[in-house]
Amino acid sequence: MENTNCKVCGKPVIDTGNGMVHAGGGTVEQHCRNCGWSGGQVGKFLQCPRCGDATNLVDTHNAQ
Repeated sequence: MENTNCKVCGKPVIDTGNGMVHAGGGTVEQHCRNCGWSGGQVGKFLQCPRCGDATNLVDTHNAQ
């Protein structure tokens, strides 16, 4: 596995040999337009982990 930085956000990503993931484990980076939270996980959040809003959570990009 090789560590590098995401071409979109600059955060650390890991090349697993089966695709890129952000170092926190998520392939998709998400952003809440309600409270400003951003991050990712394995899989995708269905609602914002900070404010709980499910209607303003958007995917911003995949790890690259």
